[in-house]
Amino acid sequence: MSALLVRKILKYGLPGLGLVAAALLLWLPQRELAATQLRLSETRVVTNQPMSMAMQQAVFQGQDQENRHFRLQTDITSTMNGGLDDTPLRLQKPSGDISLSANRQLLFSSDTGMFQPKEKILTLTDNVLLKLDTQTELRAHAVHIDLSKSQLSTSSNVSGSGTFGQVLAEGFVFDEQQKIIFLNGKTTIQLSN
Repeated sequence: MSALLVRKILKYGLPGLGLVAAALLLWLPQRELAATQLRLSETRVVTNQPMSMAMQQAVFQGQDQENRHFRLQTDITSTMNGGLDDTPLRLQKPSGDISLSANRQLLFSSDTGMFQPKEKILTLTDNVLLKLDTQTELRAHAVHIDLSKSQLSTSSNVSGSGTFGQVLAEGFVFDEQQKIIFLNGKTTIQLSN
């Protein structure tokens, strides 16, 4: 009885399995091809439209040429021209700090800005606040910061205060190497007693 059962399985079952395998071989490539065609279609739709990316709570860190650290954080960071390669980034509520020496820091914040990560160039705009140590504050509409050299400058009106008194100027250049702030244009300084 078991030899007869084995013969029937070999006579009918084996060709049946062969037909099922052949059907799967013909059906599966068609199914994968349809899925591939669908993916290609989706890819074409996405690449034809300009892409933009946005990040929340982004943090950028690095060092300048003299290995002094800087840190930049933002509420929202978005790309300007699509990708992340060499495109400037738009910043919402940027803030951060630059280490000037072992015990000195420059803190900065603003409403908006633009950051070029490859060049380490930061442009702060709208309500820019700079704090040097805890005693000196400068306010301006826009400030350009070269994070690779720890250099700051602006040609917009500047107001500031510190232990020296109060200052109004039409711009400034902060030179960390010489440890001096050059005030540009018409400048008024009111010294404190």
